Amino acid sequence: MELRHLFLSETFHSRFPSQQKDHFSCIRFLLPQRRDNFLYDLQTLWGLFVDEETPVKDGLDTLVNITKLGLACQSMSLEPVAMITQLEAVADWIAKLEHLQSLRLKSRDEKGKPWILHLKSIENNVNLIDMYLLGRLSSSSILPQFPKSLVELTLSHSSLEEDPMQLLKELSNLRILSLLADSYMGKTMFCQSKIFPLLHVLKFWKLQHFEEWIIEPGGLPCLRQLEIRSCPHLKMVPYGLKHVIDNTLLELKLTDMPTDINVEACNIPRPPNCQVVVKTNFQ
Repeated sequence: MELRHLFLSETFHSRFPSQQKDHFSCIRFLLPQRRDNFLYDLQTLWGLFVDEETPVKDGLDTLVNITKLGLACQSMSLEPVAMITQLEAVADWIAKLEHLQSLRLKSRDEKGKPWILHLKSIENNVNLIDMYLLGRLSSSSILPQFPKSLVELTLSHSSLEEDPMQLLKELSNLRILSLLADSYMGKTMFCQSKIFPLLHVLKFWKLQHFEEWIIEPGGLPCLRQLEIRSCPHLKMVPYGLKHVIDNTLLELKLTDMPTDINVEACNIPRPPNCQVVVKTNFQ
């Protein structure tokens, strides 16, 4: 019997044991060292905990038929070198997963805080449609190389210095984009005309330095839902949003924002077809 789908809990207890330790020969049983191994055709591996001792190279990276992959990488040591090597091995593995459709990749340090995230070019992962990344990207230059097949993208703690709208603007098939806590460290974002022509949902959460958002007429032409949460320095809804509100926007949600931010501040009347939801604990 072949196992096709394996769901784990993202905790230390859900890791594969080291090849150096014989836990009742568990690793020889689990990893696909032969074509007839029952994990060879595994398609879903979700919630696996990866630390310094997890057998990635010449172990997990022999699982090449994965379509859905979720990894929680965390260092268990104060010495970072071994974990960096592991993260690079994970990046190499991901890059060769030709059938990958969904990726959830998290990187944390020994204290559980978001840490550096190694990711190599994935432009050849042409079937990838859904990606969630938590961790500081080692280079922002990887973003323009994301495959154009992406439909949903979530970035968290990426620490980007460059405007993510410009880094991601070639992803014309995006329907959902979420820029979560500290994914962007800059002050300004710019959406030119026709950017993200199919985007339906856009979320900005906990961007502490975000101050100004510019939208040209024709930008975000299909946007239906916009949520801005806990961006304390963004004082004004962009005037360019009027073109979106008039045409496609169904919900504008402002959560934990400065009390003076509202659509009227930009001479944008509350639209009859768009629900404006304001929730605030902002001080």
